[in-house]
Amino acid sequence: MIVTFCIVLVELPPHDGGKSICNWWKPDIQFKTSEECTANRKRIEEYIVAESWKDHPKAVRIFAKGLCMD
Repeated sequence: MIVTFCIVLVELPPHDGGKSICNWWKPDIQFKTSEECTANRKRIEEYIVAESWKDHPKAVRIFAKGLCMD
């Protein structure tokens, strides 16, 4: 199992010309079962959001959604 994330960064509100940046990130985390992946997905999502705030402090919102797949 692997976890893939779509990270959406909103630099400005849409009415101020802001755009979303969506990108996929494939971490080097390997899970043996789908249950193990699902159990850890939320924690990894929170980590990615926290790290993204460090790289994009002017962002309005940052979303990260994990997907467990083979």
